[in-house]
Amino acid sequence: MKSMQLVRYCPEYQEPMIALHRSAKDDLVRRGVTIGISEYEEEADLRTIEQVYLQPGGEFLIGLLD
Repeated sequence: MKSMQLVRYCPEYQEPMIALHRSAKDDLVRRGVTIGISEYEEEADLRTIEQVYLQPGGEFLIGLLD
């Protein structure tokens, strides 16, 4: 059985995280779901996690599968 570990975001996770996000979004689009905004707008917070979430005192957790 796979297990998942939650870890705090760090920059090395950004590109794999965005790739996973895009994959999920593409699946929704294939199923007929319309996002309604550009990819740039839709991913803006994912490209600036440190500024949007961490610097103001929040958290952003990533789930890693073994």
